[in-house]
Amino acid sequence: MRVKKNIVLAILIFSALFLIVACIKPQEEYTLDQAKQKVIDEVITGEAYLNVIMFGATSAFGKDTTISELFRDTGDEIKLDEEAYIFWVDFHPGAMYVHYSVMVTVNKSNGVLKKYDWNFWPIINGVPYWKDPDQYWDETQWRYSFFVTPVKPINLTLISDHEKNTKNFDSGLVPNDGEAAIVVRGDNHDDFQADEDHMNDFYNNQDISVTSVGPTDGATGVINAINTLKASPTVNDISIFVTGHGGKTSSGEPYIVVGTTRLTAGQLETAMTPPPTKTFKVIINGCNSGGFIPYLEDLPNVVCIHTAAASGGYSYFDWDPRTGGDLQADPNASDTGSEWVSGFYEDLESITTNEASMVEITEEASQSEVPVISIVYKYAKDSARAKDAAAINGLSDPQNRSAGE
Repeated sequence: MRVKKNIVLAILIFSALFLIVACIKPQEEYTLDQAKQKVIDEVITGEAYLNVIMFGATSAFGKDTTISELFRDTGDEIKLDEEAYIFWVDFHPGAMYVHYSVMVTVNKSNGVLKKYDWNFWPIINGVPYWKDPDQYWDETQWRYSFFVTPVKPINLTLISDHEKNTKNFDSGLVPNDGEAAIVVRGDNHDDFQADEDHMNDFYNNQDISVTSVGPTDGATGVINAINTLKASPTVNDISIFVTGHGGKTSSGEPYIVVGTTRLTAGQLETAMTPPPTKTFKVIINGCNSGGFIPYLEDLPNVVCIHTAAASGGYSYFDWDPRTGGDLQADPNASDTGSEWVSGFYEDLESITTNEASMVEITEEASQSEVPVISIVYKYAKDSARAKDAAAINGLSDPQNRSAGE
């Protein structure tokens, strides 16, 4: 009898538990909108920023998806252990790299959020995401955005059509005896290609020989070009123009990305050491480019250094802002190329096509005992700053070390 009662009791308990479990509503998976809001609430809210864009795909990524970035060590990439939404939050839209951004994953089943400090665009399963302008400025890729300063280009065709405003001016007013130039483009971004086109155009029309170094040549290609010109008996003065993404190593050494390699300040310093009979003029466009100055300014054969940003600061792509916003608009909104370089190039053109200006500049160069082109750079960087919307609005701070200053 007791056994029978125990059996009945067990059946009743089991039935009750079954009914309780059956009545419990299973946890629903997180939707994209829920995941997005979680990132806004837990990552973006509370951060100090002028502008922000949160990128994200329209669906979750599967288990074992890998997320990495340029120069992230092998084995240090993120690997999803469950299906999750992936978001990239850029707190400095339009700035060149390295700058502060955050990679975020939100688990689709339980909403667990994980946050990672980031430097470059994400590489998901080996594919770069939101790197190229047509992706970056495509608002369908944005899950959230906020702008104090409207930095999106007015017309994306102005970015991709980077040769549109490359002028073929012809002055030949810069004395070029023994003058040569190296033009380094670190990345295939359209603005960097426009920078390269502009500077090649300037040097070619001054009959200054140009050695071009592209992403596939890497940092080694830059060093080889410098060594070749150093060894040339017909070259006395060398201009080095570099445009690319900038950053600093874990030890704090500045670099510019050339392809998948880093051209560091130390490498450039070593390559530009004596013979001091060859002078160098250095122009660098990229984030943290001002960090190169302490490495180069005390070399006896360096005449001038001009950088688009301060040490630890940012430089910007062409950001031709929309009308509105709290800050000033781009004073030369029809320009192409990086924000600082485009103005620099325009002023190289205006200065060297003005014969009266060149007479004064030639006299100043003679008095300072420096190459004429270094004084041209000096005045071009002054007026270029006035056309740099990022500098005007305090988002970047171009740096200079020039002869005669």
